[in-house]
Amino acid sequence: MNPRITALAAALAVAAAAAGYWAGARRTPQSDAGASAPKPARKVLYWYDPMAPDKHFDHGGASPLMPSMNLVPKYADAAAEGGAPTVRIDPRVQQNL
Repeated sequence: MNPRITALAAALAVAAAAAGYWAGARRTPQSDAGASAPKPARKVLYWYDPMAPDKHFDHGGASPLMPSMNLVPKYADAAAEGGAPTVRIDPRVQQNL
């Protein structure tokens, strides 16, 4: 193959890679950070131990019941949704089972 064609193809490949890198670098999340609104802080209703969810605490940190576990926050918006996500099965499907 002709060395000039090989050199031209290599130069075009490098130029295309540089253009792609430059275009991708312009779309990083850091450049769009000012455009996005900050998320509002979620209100914590109480903290609970995952191993004993019926016991509620006013602060986070290590669980007094199990010191090797951290307390988990229960958020106000999660309470409005009904708590933990649930699976619902249509009664007709349940009857078929």
